[in-house]
Formats: sequence, structure tokens, C-alpha cells
Amino acid sequence: MSEQPKTCAQCNAELSVDSLSSLCPQCLLQIGFETQPVAASPEQSSSSYQPTFVPPTCEELAPHFPQLEILEVLGHGGMGVVYKARQVELDRFVALKILRPNISHDTGFAERFLREARALAKLNHPHIITVFDFGRKDALYFFIMEYVDGTNLRHVERVAQLSPAEALNIVPQICSALQYAHDNGVVHRDIKPENILITKAGEVRIADFGLAKLAGMTDDIPLTGTWQVMGTPHYMAPEQFEKPTTVDHRADIYSLGVVIYELLTGELPIGRFRLPSEKVQVDVRLDDVVLRSLDKEPERRYQRVTDVATAVEAASSANPTGAAHFEQAKQWARTAATSVGQSATLLKSKAAGWEGHVRSVVDWLGMRSKGLGTALMWIGGLDTAFTLLMLPNISRIRNENAVVAILATIGGCLAFWIGRQLKRNRVSSPLRWAALFCLLPFFSVGIVLNLARILLTSLALIASFHRKPAESANEIPEPDIVDSVVAAFRKARAVANRRLLLFTAFGIVGWCAITAATFAACHALWFHYNIPSAYIVNDTTGQDIHSIADDSVQFGIRSSQYAEARGMSFDTVQPERNNIELSGYNPYRSATLEIDFDANEARIRMGTEGYMAERFPINRTTVETWMSQFVTDIEASKTQEQIDNLRDVIGVMSSTRGLTNRLGTGLPSAQNQKRNAEDKSMGNFGEWYPTLRGPLREIMRDRWVMSGRLIPVGRLLAPEIFDVRSKRGNVTLTISPNGYYVSLYLFSATLIWLIGMVRVGRILYRHLWEPALNTEAKKAASASLARSSWQRCSLSLSINGLLACLLSMYVFFATNLLNDIAIQAERLNQLAIQIPPSVFELAVAALVLVSITIVVGALLARPLLRTPGWWIGLATTALAIATLPLSIITFPTGLAAWILLTDETGRGLFRTRSSKLPLAETAQT
Repeated sequence: MSEQPKTCAQCNAELSVDSLSSLCPQCLLQIGFETQPVAASPEQSSSSYQPTFVPPTCEELAPHFPQLEILEVLGHGGMGVVYKARQVELDRFVALKILRPNISHDTGFAERFLREARALAKLNHPHIITVFDFGRKDALYFFIMEYVDGTNLRHVERVAQLSPAEALNIVPQICSALQYAHDNGVVHRDIKPENILITKAGEVRIADFGLAKLAGMTDDIPLTGTWQVMGTPHYMAPEQFEKPTTVDHRADIYSLGVVIYELLTGELPIGRFRLPSEKVQVDVRLDDVVLRSLDKEPERRYQRVTDVATAVEAASSANPTGAAHFEQAKQWARTAATSVGQSATLLKSKAAGWEGHVRSVVDWLGMRSKGLGTALMWIGGLDTAFTLLMLPNISRIRNENAVVAILATIGGCLAFWIGRQLKRNRVSSPLRWAALFCLLPFFSVGIVLNLARILLTSLALIASFHRKPAESANEIPEPDIVDSVVAAFRKARAVANRRLLLFTAFGIVGWCAITAATFAACHALWFHYNIPSAYIVNDTTGQDIHSIADDSVQFGIRSSQYAEARGMSFDTVQPERNNIELSGYNPYRSATLEIDFDANEARIRMGTEGYMAERFPINRTTVETWMSQFVTDIEASKTQEQIDNLRDVIGVMSSTRGLTNRLGTGLPSAQNQKRNAEDKSMGNFGEWYPTLRGPLREIMRDRWVMSGRLIPVGRLLAPEIFDVRSKRGNVTLTISPNGYYVSLYLFSATLIWLIGMVRVGRILYRHLWEPALNTEAKKAASASLARSSWQRCSLSLSINGLLACLLSMYVFFATNLLNDIAIQAERLNQLAIQIPPSVFELAVAALVLVSITIVVGALLARPLLRTPGWWIGLATTALAIATLPLSIITFPTGLAAWILLTDETGRGLFRTRSSKLPLAETAQT
């Protein structure tokens, strides 16, 4: 006959065969803890924490721990009871701590108990109690730890009156233990005199890490009931009440400050407490230690426990040689403090009032953090976009402006990210420091955008310090545009295949290539030759000239000119120089001869005194009159040679207007010959410009100069009488197009590209990506809409082809009208199109024919024609895509048609099928 199973005498629970007690462990311990009568009403119900109880005797508990000899009860509390025991095999005293049964039913609290053991097991420090073993025995949670032969700090405070020096000797040991625990990622969270044990040798041991929270880890098990707020109220930091899940090692520093104050004064720092130096004879520096440790804001406390120990040791160490001086200084400080007491109190009250106002502002902005974040995202995005658009223009102006623009782009991106994180309540400390970069005034593009970015960033920084409730701080943020883009990208990547990627690349690259080719052709065939521009002639070849006869006399010849023109090359401009300016000076006097070829007159300016009243003709006498103003001996032979040479230079420049293609044989035109014949000093008809025969031959032999089409005036001078020291030997011609028309052209090209890109993107999404992203049910439903989709597409292709036809005809008639005007008005000759009329008419006729073909083909490409209709549609689509420049209008619709015709659903419209089957069923089959 089998042996009957043993049961608990109280709850009838099954006991193990080797159990020595008639009660189960839970009933055994519950008997010890239940010392209060059952409450009569819910209001009188006892809490889970019952401080008065009779713990189970050692004999009753011994059968459950046969490896231990349980000797006596050391103490008990809300969590359980601690016994003094002896490990028989090791022959050492240990402390056995068990958990009370009614709490062990709380899974979360049991988990915290195990976490206490694991946390303590990691710590090996002379001032921390060592854990030897932990686990679960039957239904009991326990751990075995080091036995401390002594008492706790609370008992020491009550039975012995510690002097300040004795009390302060304890603090460094506490700090050493806590710093070691913090360095190993353990936070105690319940530092109080009861948990600080003192051995008989006077050494400190910290106990009861049961409320410890491992730094950097979150609680997976929710804390409910009486034990949700961990700690002892008078010793708890403010954040342990407000945000118990975010407590870090600085909460231990707050509790340590309470313990230090209590050790020195025997009281708790409650309410408006007096400073330690006001109650006992201690160094006033300890007041700062206590106040800083007890600061409500964790950021303003000591950040390491070792800092507390250093401050306490510095304040407690006396200076014997300066004791008298120290007492005098203390007395003087007390007198001064008394004299300014009222002022300090008033200032403190005002500061407290301002702190309240500042907190109100922070809270007000914090409640509007989502709106601020959205506004900052918009401002940051716009600032970045405008800066990137303007970056090419800025970089062409000055490199340092480009650097500022790049920094502004970084600031705009950072402002966008700060706004997003503020909207999501995720602003971190590093991000706040990075936000200071956004406060810098990068005024590279728009002052308004930069000022708005600076203002909103400042408000966002203030709003980020708003204390949010725990439930709102942990809420999942709403998806924003970044999340939507990332989600769309992931979804698109999941459905992407070869066909989708090829059509997407073809649509984007194709449209960019078509617009680039069209506007490049427009620029090469018309815009390059007809844009309003200006040419700038810069001739520095005659700027530094010295007289060989008299080195003190110097000359300068300037023939630069700025004039309006049309086109951007030498073929479209005539860079004639209609003036020349000769300057001469010596150390005492100077004069300038200004000659206007169009007016055929000259003026002389005397230094800075102004112009002579008389206007002179362009001849040798005028040159001599000018030189007499600064040359001492005008009758000298060398001076006369200089006058002749300069007169010939003026004659060549007047007859050729500075163009090498008008040099010919070096002789003036018939008109100039007749005009200059009146000047008898010029010699006979066959001896025009005798002093320039050599320089003119050299210039005409120089292919580099002749290809530049401009005569360098400095090289016309006779080298035997003038010393030309100009470093540059050629004249430059710069053609500068009108910036307004260039900007208008670029804006038009960009606008057309952008409109087309939007159309291409819309078509790619609607006809390509949307069917792929939809579910199978939507794909099946979309098959029934294939016919209407193709009808809309073919109609759109017809309309675009018709628009292209009308535009081609308009360009043809407008160009002919422009050419007629150019022919009638000789000065507008450069307005004419450079393409030969026959070629232009043939090209326009071909474009009109292709446009009409696209219209007709789109109308004929009907499913009614079956396979021929499909081939007609493909051919029409190919024309719409490939024909330049018509495709700048027809490419998007051609792309849509090509996608539909090559899709399985679209091809199904043109297949031969039974007329009895409806369209939807045929498409599905």
C-alpha cells in the first residue's frame, strides 16, 4: 500500500516527502507576520506593509534550511525578516534574509528581490555587505549574506552623541562604497541610517540594496501597489516622487546630504531648515556641501560621490596655525551676514518670484512644443532649400560667401532636425548643445528666414526644458514627414523589380536629357546670338610709357570702352572704340587729351583744375598744344618726333576704330584722306602715318594679335622714342550678357523642367508604382479600369500633340515676322535667326507633320483594332518620346502611354478575346 502524501495542516497544500514541518513555508511565515486583527471595513484594511509582527522562530524555520544553523532574529521590516545563522560546513556566521509571504505573491516585488541579490553579488568592496548565495527554497525567496557584528547608524545616533568630527569621519567611508557601486552601474536609492551598519571596529557597511536600480536598464516588470515609489520619504530625492523610472546615481547624493545633515544636527532637513553651522560648531563650508547635495535639481548637485567626500574632508580639516585668523574671519562674516540679512532675504524672495515666472514661460512654451517644432521644421527646410538653390550664384561671386552658404545649409538641416525632435519630445542634451550652432547669423540668402530660424531655435531650446508627465514623455510620437518618407522608401524597396526601376530611371533621366538637349539647342541656335549684351574693351598695353628723351616725362594711353551689343561672341558684336585718352605728366604738371572720334573733336583737361573752354579739332596742332602743358622744350627734335608718332597713332585708331580687320595696307580710308589733306604738316598723300610703318608691319605679322581682332595701342608707338613698360602686350575683349535676360532664360528653363518633372513623377507613381504598392485585391480591381485609363491617356497624348503642332506653327510665323523686321531695319539685323530659311522651314514642316502624326496615331490606337491598335499606340508613343523638341511637350504623356501599353493589364486590352467575356474577366484570365 502506497504512502499517503503529506498535506499542510492549515491550507491542505501538498508538502514534499522530506518536509519536517506540518505547515507549508507560506503558512509558517504568515503565522508569524499576522499579528493584527482583520479589518472590519475597507477603510480599516491593513496595508501590505505591517511594521509590527512576531517572526517565525528559529526552530520553525530550521527544517527549510538544513545547511544552516539559524540562531536568532536580527531584525525585520516591510520586506521580510533577517536571521543570524551559521553555515555548518564553513563554520562562519552569516545573515539570512527571507521575503514575507504576502509580498512574495507580487511577481514584480519578487523580481526586485532577485535583482537586489544580483546587484549585490557584483559588488566586492570593504564597505558593502557581501552576498554569498541567493535563490528560492520551497516557496521562500532568500539570500545569504555577510554577517556584520555591530549595529546600524540609527542606533548609534540614539544611544551615543556623536561629535561633528566623529560624524564626519563616517562620511568618506559611505562615499567610497557608493562611488564603487555607481561605477559598477548600481544605484542604491534608499540611503538612510538604518541601512548604514557600523561594526564594533568602527567600520561602515552599507546594506539593503533591495531598492537598487541598475543604471542604464529599464524595469520590464511594472511596479504597483504600496511599493511603486521606492525609498523612505524623508530621505528620497524629489525626482523619486516625480519620475521614479528616471532616477540615477544623483538620488543617492541627495539622500547622503540628508544623512550628513542628520549626523551633524540630529534633525532632518524638512521645510525651511537652519544651516548646520547655525546649530552646531562646524565649518561654514559644510553648509555649502549640504545645500548643494540637497538641491532639488539633479544637475545642480554634486555629480559624483567622490566630490562630496572631497568637500567634506576639506571642510573638516583644521588649520592650527591659522585658527585664530579663521575665528576672526568667521566672526567678521557673521557680522556682515547680520548687516545684510534683510537685503539678502528680499533678494532671495525676488529671485524666487523670477524663478516662478521663468518656469511659467518654460511650461507655456513646452505645452506648445509641437507647434514650435512644426514651425522650426518648415523654417529649417525652407532655409536649406533656398540656400542650395542660391549656392551656385553665391559661389561665382566670392568664395567666402560660398562657405557661409554651406554653413547656413548645415544650420538649416540642423534646425529641421531640432524641430522634429522637439515635436516628438525627444530633445537630448547633445542636441541642445548642437542647437547653439543654429543661433549663429548666417545671412547668406534671406535675412527673414535666418531671423526666423534664430528666434524659433531659441524658443525651441526653452521649450525643451519643460517637464512633461511620465505618460506623455513615454508616448509614441505621431509619424511625421520623415517617418512617412522612410516608410514609403521601405515599401517601395519591398516591391521594386527590374521593370519598375528601368521605367523610373528612363522617365527621370529621359526628361532631364530632353530638356537639356532642347535648351542647349535653343542656346546654340538663337539665345547665344541674340541675347542683349555689352562688350568691354580693356587695353593696358599703353598704360606705362616713358619718354626716352626725358625720363621725367611719362605718358599713358587708354582706349578701353564699354558699349551695348547683342550676342555672346565676336561674330555678333563690333567692338569699335570711339574714343581714346592720352595722359602726360611730369613731377610738377599733368594734362589729359580726350578725343571723341564720333564727334571729331578733342578736349584738354589740366590736371585736377578742369577742362579748357576751347574744343579742338583732331590734328597735330592739338597734340602739340596738349604736350606743351607738361613738356619743358616743345621745340626739341625728340619732342616733335613724339608729337608726330602720337598723331599717327590717333589717326590709325580713328580710321580703324581699333579693329585689326580694318588695317588693310595701313592707309586711311578715302574719307580720312580727304579730311587730313587739309593738315599741311602731315606731308604728301603717299606718306600717311610714316612713323607707324614698322609697328604696323609687326602687328599684321602677329597672328595672335590679328586673331584677337583688336589693335593693341601700346604697340603702335615707335620704340626709338617711347619706352613702353606695360607688362601685358595684348588687349582683351569681354562680352557680358545682360543678367536680367540670362536669369529670365534660366528661370524659364528651370520652370519648364520642374513642371515636366512633376508630371513625370505623377505618371510614374500613378501608372507604375501605385499598382505595385496596392494589394492584390486592388490590382484586380484596377484591371477593370484599364480601358478608361487608356482612353484618358490617348486623349491626353492627342491634346499634347496638337499643342506641339500649334506651337511649331507659331514659332514659324513669329520667326518670319522677326526676320522681316530685321531686314527692314538695318540696325536690328542681328535679331534675324541664324538658320538658313530653307532649312528652318523644312524643320518646322517636319515638326508639324510629326505632331499631326502623334494626334492621329493616338486617336487610332484603340482596343477595337486588337493587335494593330497596340502597334499603332507603340509607334505613336515612340514618336512622342523621341522627337525633339516636340518631346518637351509630349514626353510625359508618351511615358504614361508606354507604361500602360507594356503592362500586362494594358496589353490585355488589345488581345483577341471572345466577345462573350466581360473585360474584367478577360483581363484576369
